Amino acid sequence: MAGEDFDLAEIFRIHGDNIVGRVSKAFPGQVVSYDPATQCADVQPMLKRQLLDDDGNKVYESLPLLPAVPICFPRAGGYCITLPMAAGDFVWVNCSDASMAEWLATGQESEPWDTRKHGLSGAIAYPGVYPDTKPLASGDHSARVAGMVIGKDGGDEQIRIQPGVIQLGAAASDFVALSQKVLTVLQNIQSAFNTHMHPTAGTGSPSPPTIPMPAPSPVAASKVKAQ
Repeated sequence: MAGEDFDLAEIFRIHGDNIVGRVSKAFPGQVVSYDPATQCADVQPMLKRQLLDDDGNKVYESLPLLPAVPICFPRAGGYCITLPMAAGDFVWVNCSDASMAEWLATGQESEPWDTRKHGLSGAIAYPGVYPDTKPLASGDHSARVAGMVIGKDGGDEQIRIQPGVIQLGAAASDFVALSQKVLTVLQNIQSAFNTHMHPTAGTGSPSPPTIPMPAPSPVAASKVKAQ
């Protein structure tokens, strides 16, 4: 009888562990394809699910491909930060308390038809998590230590923000000219040229240049500001 109780308890334990093992909360995934129009990706989970067989031994099964997973870019107030997701990128997948299908379709408070807790049908993904085998470019290490780096990993197309300086381009070394200061200098040159008079030994009085220098045009950028 004691043996039978033990076997029954073991069956319940294995069954309970398998139920818990089928609850999906968070795991890394790899993008198989990405649709920039919908900001959704087909994602392959990168961790196998651990279960127990009838004898209590660990077995593993691969999770299925997750279609049309929403990619969570920072977005609020009409502004957003997006990334050019591509096949092979890695993401961190979170699974909602219940399916988000109804809410995604309407944006309204919804009653989920699929109420499974933390099911794969309620997956969303955040870009950014990568394995140790794919570190960021080593050439940018000192810049990342010194401050914030935004842009192409290992490329020149970067904005680097460090104490006391903002660089537009990884190799930027010269300071940006400010439009009003440049315009003032050009106006001073124009004024000096147009009012300059050469002394002459011949007849007549000194006179300014017969062809005055044209007024300088505005040199302001249309979008980029600095101070």
